Amino acid sequence: ENFFRNADPSFVKAMEEGTDAEGGYLVPEDWRDELIHDPGVPGSVIRPSTTVIRTGRDAGNIATFGTTTWAGIAEEGAYTGAESTPTIGQVAFSIFKSGGLVRASTELLEDEQHNLPAVLAQVFNESAGRYEEPQGIRSTAAADVLMASATAVVAADVNKLFWTLPAQFRTNATFYSTSSFMQQLTSIGATSAGQTFGEDLTAAPDTSFRGRPTALFDGTGWDDAAAIAANEEVGCFGDFRNYYMIDRVGISIRRNDSLYMGNDQVGFFARKRGDGRVGLTNAFRIFKAAAS
Repeated sequence: ENFFRNADPSFVKAMEEGTDAEGGYLVPEDWRDELIHDPGVPGSVIRPSTTVIRTGRDAGNIATFGTTTWAGIAEEGAYTGAESTPTIGQVAFSIFKSGGLVRASTELLEDEQHNLPAVLAQVFNESAGRYEEPQGIRSTAAADVLMASATAVVAADVNKLFWTLPAQFRTNATFYSTSSFMQQLTSIGATSAGQTFGEDLTAAPDTSFRGRPTALFDGTGWDDAAAIAANEEVGCFGDFRNYYMIDRVGISIRRNDSLYMGNDQVGFFARKRGDGRVGLTNAFRIFKAAAS
């Protein structure tokens, strides 16, 4: 004890965990069994609002049926003004395949502690959901509703979009857009008098659109920037029951132990077959910034 109190510091070797050779090797690191997983942007957020059908074929058609004329008829009068022929049409669909592949070494599968196949099944399903978002609406004949400005949205634009959608579709309509554009909407009237989107910052903002639900998809396709650009399609308002998601084969995941055997790897293949089609284009309106 007298030695450690009086000896020259150069003769005293202090052990510490900060240096491996002086004790750090005696202090093990803690590796938790939990897995921190970022699922990325939400996927398939609009599927619950769509019409989902199953098919046993690789292609097909969905019939459309138009309306008829209804008119007053005088007593003993002819049906001349009330006669019409409904327009019959069809929406064609073709089944497409999509999927993903992940390779893993056999050593990783032997040594990891997180049930990697189950984790991959989860992330494959998340990716498939993002892939099936109905971007096809933009390539149909759905009418555009132009904002007054090329770079900003105002309250009048919101009213215009809501009332431009025909009444028969407004009751079940959903506004499909992104968080970045909802930021623009919630800023309406924030610094000026008149119509405002929200009153204060004491609670989470109401993300409904004119009392109708919203589905926010923060992936590619719609507006993803912090600012609105000229001619940009920033969202869609419509009755998504008229968007059909056709499922041929749901997502399946297969494990292949032989294909990559030369590298001592295992392949996990995920695949899904289906299609998506707009039934009635009149049930949708595309919200679009004005030209510059």
